[in-house]
Amino acid sequence: MLTKFKLNLISMRAKKYRLFRFNNVMHLVNEWSLKRSFYDLKKTAAAGIDKVTFEEYEKNLDENVDDLLSRMKTMSYRPQAVRRTYIPKGNGKWRPPGIPTIEDKMVQRSMTEILEAVYEQDFLDFSYGFRPGRSCHQALSVLDHTLMWQPVNYVIDADDFIICVRYRRDAEWIMRELKTRLHRCHLELSEEKTRLVRFGRYASKKWEEEKAKGNRKGINYKTGAFNFLGFTHYCTKSRSGKFKVGRKTERKRFTMSVKRIKVWLKSQRNKRKLREIWHRVGQMLMGHYRYYGVTENIRQLENFYDKVQRLLYKWLNRRSQKKSFTWEKFSKYLKSHPLPRPKIYHSLPQYARYYGVKQ
Repeated sequence: MLTKFKLNLISMRAKKYRLFRFNNVMHLVNEWSLKRSFYDLKKTAAAGIDKVTFEEYEKNLDENVDDLLSRMKTMSYRPQAVRRTYIPKGNGKWRPPGIPTIEDKMVQRSMTEILEAVYEQDFLDFSYGFRPGRSCHQALSVLDHTLMWQPVNYVIDADDFIICVRYRRDAEWIMRELKTRLHRCHLELSEEKTRLVRFGRYASKKWEEEKAKGNRKGINYKTGAFNFLGFTHYCTKSRSGKFKVGRKTERKRFTMSVKRIKVWLKSQRNKRKLREIWHRVGQMLMGHYRYYGVTENIRQLENFYDKVQRLLYKWLNRRSQKKSFTWEKFSKYLKSHPLPRPKIYHSLPQYARYYGVKQ
């Protein structure tokens, strides 16, 4: 949105002068950057508290942008209240996301570019959350490499981040220090979501040795599993008997994904034509595959595909009192109008190198 030259200058200054304070960066936002921010928005997104939709704002885009820019330059711009909505989290609780207005979204996107140029210099290389040019799958790839190659025996699972540690005493010290540090900021670790898990190549080997000895206390060496970025990670073996990191869709995420499609089919079965329903379900499947299509997770993808097929059969037959499909007729329709099949879209390169597979 902003010229790369300006952003590079900001980045260079932020990196060189760590204590430098940037004042009044509002002047870096212009009409062009605001329009770009507008067209980057999702057209079908819900309206904010002012109830202005994407299409309505676009009708007088030039006038609206000029007015918004004028308010920003004179420091009279004030963000509006956020419309609160609630969505189920899957554990009986509710998540309260906020929906800003169109204008507030535009300002946020324009300012994000500037703030990223400033604060990107302060992030460490192992941080991946909400950073430009980084993704969840890159984080999973680095995690896979660490667990496969580094002397990891313990994983601290702390909800939004994990820490791989070699020695238990170090892991326990880190957990104590984390609680202390967060307490200073009036925050706390969730006891339900924070735990210490034995994990890794060496931990798995130790567990196998203790089992072979028949040692009753060997249960203390049993490896566990942890959830991270929607995947359950666990220790397993390849066909040749080597250690490898297994991963599958987290049970809670899997259930929520199935439920989301079920609710949509139930609500839309009589409102849309069959081809529209079929097309939309295909899009939902592709979205699921694009994220969860990671090495070692093909079985869960196939399971999800089967669940969706049965949901389609069930709710299409409830469009009227008369049964629309027999299973044979449904199978024929599925054959002539195939839904996207499960596919691995993210093959972790470390996995291939470990087993000597050529890229």
